[in-house]
Amino acid sequence: MIFSLAATLGNLVIIRAPCKTSSISATLKKLFLSLAVSDFAVGLFAQLMFGIIVAVMLKMAANGNFNFDFLCPRILTVCYFAIYLLTCASFLTIVFIAVDRVLAVFLHLRYQELVTSKRVAIALVSLWLTSVVAASSTFISLPDQNNMVVVSFEFFGLLVTSVGYVGIYKVVRYHRNQIASQSPLQNNHTTRILRETKTTINALLVYIVFLACFLPNLCCIFLLRADSLRLSFLVANHVSGFLVLLNSSLNPIIYCWRYREIREIVKDLIKHLFITKLRVQQP
Repeated sequence: MIFSLAATLGNLVIIRAPCKTSSISATLKKLFLSLAVSDFAVGLFAQLMFGIIVAVMLKMAANGNFNFDFLCPRILTVCYFAIYLLTCASFLTIVFIAVDRVLAVFLHLRYQELVTSKRVAIALVSLWLTSVVAASSTFISLPDQNNMVVVSFEFFGLLVTSVGYVGIYKVVRYHRNQIASQSPLQNNHTTRILRETKTTINALLVYIVFLACFLPNLCCIFLLRADSLRLSFLVANHVSGFLVLLNSSLNPIIYCWRYREIREIVKDLIKHLFITKLRVQQP
């Protein structure tokens, strides 16, 4: 409940912030907005539904009751469809952001020419359509192979993101060492080194948290393939599912609040809300 509230309120505030920033490109703003919208929906619907379903099932399992027939299959299908749709959209948006950052680092001046606002909008529409197709395939078209669909998506996304951020780290480290080797070391060179170091830390932080949230779920799916009735594996799978949803609560901090300009906008918005509330309460 707490994490659901954090994801809902955090992403609701973040949705407004990128539109007012000038330091973030228009293409990256669209990606951040898509991520915030999907994470907002995850917090508002997916986390609540997942928490209620898992809590009921675990309580029954602890009492030795494994008969879950009272749960309407259609309701469960709709709930899990919504959960997979929203988490898939959030997951793919994170992958798209990684690809966007890789293109920005490697293309340099050609980045603005090739990665246009229109192409990003088309990519985001394709992303949401892909999420709908993936969720539909998981629970409607291929219900018996839903784990394989999830494994394919998670493995592909983690692979692309891992390769992308490792490439970013290597390029940033190369440029930092190149600047540091120049003599004499001037103030503007020092500033560039600090900026590159901060970018590297941000990229590594994004990658580590993303990996920590999604990799356990991928491992648990393989464990369930080996023994789908073992209680410890089932519990671990539900915990890993919680970590996947928890990523939506962490994304506002990781992707947006690391930007100083967005952080200041969020602070001003919160202050404005508190001041407005105090004025309303005054007689």
